[in-house]
Amino acid sequence: VFSEGKHLIRGVDVQLILNENGYRDVDVPQPDDVIVYRDQTGAVIHTGVVRSTLANGTILIESKWGFASTYLHFATNQPYSQNYSFYRSDRSGHAIHMEPATNPSPSGASVVSQDVAAARRLGS
Repeated sequence: VFSEGKHLIRGVDVQLILNENGYRDVDVPQPDDVIVYRDQTGAVIHTGVVRSTLANGTILIESKWGFASTYLHFATNQPYSQNYSFYRSDRSGHAIHMEPATNPSPSGASVVSQDVAAARRLGS
């Protein structure tokens, strides 16, 4: 979602992106809202974008399943979790500016943020 499907973003970084970019919890999702799936401990494990809400309340999500393809699916019909919430931001789009970490994480994943200073804070 935040890297337009080009990079893996760790769950802890997703939470930081939500916090630093003005995302707020919403009860009634609209197209282009973000869905965040969490495990039983509350850690972020997957994200997607709301593409449509049907008249019967069914919510259609677009998300990339790991290294697999991008899928259009119901919010509840995916292999990640039934614990999810929706977020909205006043930003135009969800892509963020990405910088390589100055001190890469042990996993080798890029540290992400909207600005270089935040990326440096994360990498230290």
